[in-house]
Amino acid sequence: MSDASDTAERVVENRIERYAYRRWAVILAGGNGSRLLPLTRRIAGDDRPKQFCVLVGSETLLQQTKRRVSQILPPYQTLIALTRAHEGFYAGEVADMPFSHLLIQPHNKGTAPASRPVAPENTWVGLP
Repeated sequence: MSDASDTAERVVENRIERYAYRRWAVILAGGNGSRLLPLTRRIAGDDRPKQFCVLVGSETLLQQTKRRVSQILPPYQTLIALTRAHEGFYAGEVADMPFSHLLIQPHNKGTAPASRPVAPENTWVGLP
């Protein structure tokens, strides 16, 4: 590898590191899951939203999303938007996260309010 390509590679790596702290994931887990409610009712035996259900494999959809996000961002740059009414379903799944990273809404308010805590100069991605 030439000196020029080594230098270019270092420049790119430095830029990535410098802006890494500005990247955030917002996991959207506050929905009611009403479209799949008949299916989740049959699987879980109650009215839990789909994100708290094991549909494929051995993890809930929320656990799967947290695992995928952890491969690209550290936990301190991950927020989870939740709805208070679902606390019985998510309490155990988010016990490993700081309370300050849980955006608990009094009721489902849609996607837009869940993204407000992320400052405009940051880059964020909303993940269902």
